Amino acid sequence: MRSKQARTRTPGDLVFGRVSFENNRNIDVLLLEIGNTTIKLARPLGDDTFMLERFASADELLRRIERLDGDIVCAPVGAPLSGRLVDRLAKRGATIVTSATLAGFIGSSYDTPETLGVDRVLNLLGLDHDAVVISCGTAITVDARIGGRPVWGAIMPGFTTAAAGLHHRIPALPLVEITREPRLPARTSVDSVTNGVLIGTARAAQGLADELARAIPSRPDFPIVLTGGDAQILERLWGSTTAMPIVDEMLVFTGMVKSRASNGSHG
Repeated sequence: MRSKQARTRTPGDLVFGRVSFENNRNIDVLLLEIGNTTIKLARPLGDDTFMLERFASADELLRRIERLDGDIVCAPVGAPLSGRLVDRLAKRGATIVTSATLAGFIGSSYDTPETLGVDRVLNLLGLDHDAVVISCGTAITVDARIGGRPVWGAIMPGFTTAAAGLHHRIPALPLVEITREPRLPARTSVDSVTNGVLIGTARAAQGLADELARAIPSRPDFPIVLTGGDAQILERLWGSTTAMPIVDEMLVFTGMVKSRASNGSHG
């Protein structure tokens, strides 16, 4: 499985990986993930490369897509940004992907499917082989696809959430940037909190992936796939006790493409 990488939009021509194209050319499908803090707009180019733009507000996104043609597939993940945006997109004829529309893939694997985040489902649907998926965003989720079917694991605070939560509960501790490098042994409180947030969160996510794999009877050695906005941070902090993971930051959009292509039927 190849890692799919993309850069955010720059003025003029858009350049992603080795693909260069003019603004708004050959737009046929627009894929939207409405996250907890960011909206992502992506279009697959047919060769595992995606055009990707990020938006901080619904108004900013709406102004952008007014200039674009193409069918829209939307996955509303975060409630704060979804609201009226989903209504506006539905009026334009957008396909709204929810856990309910993916019920055929979910099956009886989750006792409360109405609470299941659609991004978790799409990440597993986007895989082309069995694997454990760690999705790194506002929250970190650890799930797996085994024998083509979903197996659910855990939800924990993401790197930024862990840093902000610790500072909020204990204001005397510094709010650290997750782009900092850990430093052991620590020599300052900033070092100490950075180590706890970054190394602690990374080891917790890695440990949960191992625990999930061990909970699966007769398991082979599953590859681990990292996705989401902070996937590269987790990759950088990955412990050396297991094989290095695969990074696929566009996995949720691959799942949306597969969902659209199968018209809601998942074998």
